[in-house]
Amino acid sequence: TLRWVPGHCDVLGNEAADQEVKCAITQGSSLCKDLPPLLCTTLPFSKSALWAAFKKKIRAAAVAYWQLSPCHPRVSHNIPAKLSPFNSTLLLHLIMQLITGHISLNKYLHHIEKVALPHCTKCNSASPESVNHFLL
Repeated sequence: TLRWVPGHCDVLGNEAADQEVKCAITQGSSLCKDLPPLLCTTLPFSKSALWAAFKKKIRAAAVAYWQLSPCHPRVSHNIPAKLSPFNSTLLLHLIMQLITGHISLNKYLHHIEKVALPHCTKCNSASPESVNHFLL
């Protein structure tokens, strides 16, 4: 029968259990051969810990893949030093669009036939709305 016992009430069994827990924490767990078979199985993992470990493994694989990519030498010098490709995904995505010119400006949208003309609609000039035009 299990009974709730308030902690720190000088109950002999509770104090003995606390002592055993402290001993297990400081000295490690019992050997499997000393435990009943039911306790020799591995404990389930935390779902969040498994997810964090999985994301860390995937991130490391992605970084390694990126560094071996033929695009890495051409593009990496344009990315600020503090930004690794996987620290700020949204910012990196925007930087890559600016570098390649594949961004939602009229020059690119005209190239993929989404708008009729590549010209800038804000300044009414005949020059195409490119990255240089937009930034300068």
